[in-house]
Amino acid sequence: MKRLANAFLVALGCLVSLLPALGEEKKDSIPVAEVDQIAAQLGKVATVKGKVIRTGQSKYGIQFLNFTDGRFVIVCFPEAVATFKGKPPIERYRGQMVEITGFIETYRDQYQVKLRSPDQIRILAEKDEADSTSSSANIPNSDNPPTPTPPKKAAPTKGESTPVDPGQFFDDGGKP
Repeated sequence: MKRLANAFLVALGCLVSLLPALGEEKKDSIPVAEVDQIAAQLGKVATVKGKVIRTGQSKYGIQFLNFTDGRFVIVCFPEAVATFKGKPPIERYRGQMVEITGFIETYRDQYQVKLRSPDQIRILAEKDEADSTSSSANIPNSDNPPTPTPPKKAAPTKGESTPVDPGQFFDDGGKP
């Protein structure tokens, strides 16, 4: 009976999280670094995108997908983890650029979305990730040749000291 009640609550949560979005036009997703924009959506359904850099699981089976800024997290409870076929969320989305839609909430000074269903989250296409992280300056061509990297110096042997550039410590470059 308890399992049936839990399954019903998960299904109900999925439906409730999708209902507000049914009649709305798809809004642009909020980059995870735009904390003020996420905060403005507190208590509302919003779409957030970013790169999952770290994942974890509590001793109770709650899974967490963390992003670069540390102010936004995706939380997935065990009942919802069971709805994912194949890999669980912590394995499937680690290192991926994702987009999630759900209610924006707070918990311990972090904004979060509860991942209740695989339909809420998607891995963005490689093109989306490349557009947001690459620059044409990194692509070598005849107009923009690559900058050569100087060779590394050998490490000092015992008794030798490594020279120090005073310019790295002082605004005037270490000049008297």
